[in-house]
Amino acid sequence: MDETRNIIIVGGGFAGTTLAQKLDGALAAGYELVLISEESYATFHPILPEAVGASIFPEQVVAPIHQMLSRGRFIMGRVSAIDPAAKTLTCSTLAGELRLSYEHLVLAFGNRARLDLIPGLAEHALPLKTVGDAVHIRNVVLRRMAQIELESDRGLRRRLGHFVVIGGGFSGVEVAGELVDCLKSIRRYYPRVTANEIRVTVLQDQHRLLLELTERLGTAAKHSLAARSVDVRVGTKAVSISAEAVTLADGAVLQSATMICTIGTRPNALVENLGLPIEHGRVVVNGDLSVKDMPGPWRSGIARRCRMRMTASSRHRLHNSPCAKRAVSQPTWSRRFPAGRRKHLIIARAGQWRRSVT
Repeated sequence: MDETRNIIIVGGGFAGTTLAQKLDGALAAGYELVLISEESYATFHPILPEAVGASIFPEQVVAPIHQMLSRGRFIMGRVSAIDPAAKTLTCSTLAGELRLSYEHLVLAFGNRARLDLIPGLAEHALPLKTVGDAVHIRNVVLRRMAQIELESDRGLRRRLGHFVVIGGGFSGVEVAGELVDCLKSIRRYYPRVTANEIRVTVLQDQHRLLLELTERLGTAAKHSLAARSVDVRVGTKAVSISAEAVTLADGAVLQSATMICTIGTRPNALVENLGLPIEHGRVVVNGDLSVKDMPGPWRSGIARRCRMRMTASSRHRLHNSPCAKRAVSQPTWSRRFPAGRRKHLIIARAGQWRRSVT
C-alpha cells in the first residue's frame, strides 16, 4: 500500500492534464501528484476529423503526457475500482495490479462511445473517438477508392463510393467536410473513378445541424456542405444499418458500404459504479460543482448537468458549446474553492457543459 498523501487525477484529457499542469510543482510538502491514464498521450479530439481527411498527420492530434509533468508521477493504466470510504483505488497497469491511497481524487476521464442506439451500428459503422479510429477511417476510404477502380458492377461501384455520416453535430459536420475535400483531392490518383461515383451524405435526426450553436451558424454549415455537393438530410433518422445499406425511418434505403458514426456516448463504468446521480447521461451537480444530494463529490465538464439559478443576462448562455476552453477553465475554477470545502472526492470532466434552470 502506498502511504503517500496522493492527489490522484484519473484521465488524461483536457480537464485532467490542465489540472495536473496547474498542480505540478505547486503542492505543499508531503503531497504527491499522480496522473493515471489509459494512454500515454492526450488526444485533441476537436481535430480528429482533420486526421480523417489527411489535412494533418495523426501525431499532430496527440501530445505526450510525460512532457506535461516535471514533478508529478504518471501511471499508464486503467482504474478498475474505487473505494471512497477507504480512499483507495485499484489500477491495472502493464506491471500488474496496483493499489493506491489518495487524499483527493479527481475523475477526469471522458465518456465512452455508445454503439447500441441503432440496430447494426456496432457491427457495421465506424466510430470516431480516438486517433486510431481516425486513421482506420482514412484507410477504409483509401481502400474503397482502390476497390472502385477494380470493380465493373455499376451498383457496387456506387455503393462503395457512398460515404454516410450519421450525426449532424460538430464531429459529423467536420468529418463530412473533411471527407468530401479529401475525396476531391485524391480522385485524380484514381483515374477510373468518376466524380458522380463519389458521394457523401450526412444524416441528422434533428431539425438542423449543430444544435449546440445558433440556428444561423447551423444553417451556414448546411449551406457550406451543400455547396461542396454533400447531401445533408436534416430531420432524417436511421433506423437500421447493414453492411450494404442504411435504412431510414421513412422506409428509404441508402446503399452504402461505409457508415461513420459520430453519435452516442455513455458514462464511464466507474461513474455508474460509484452510484452518482445521473440525468440524461450526465452527473447532476449544483452551481458550485458539488454533486447533487451527495456530500463530497465535485464534478465539471461534459458529463455533468449543472443546476443553478440563471439571471436574465445569462439565459442566452443556457446551452454552452462543447469546446476545449470549457475543459481547461473548469480545473482552474475548482482550485478557487476554500481548502476546507474540498472533499475527498473531486470529480472533473473535459468538454461541454449544460445548465438547467432551477
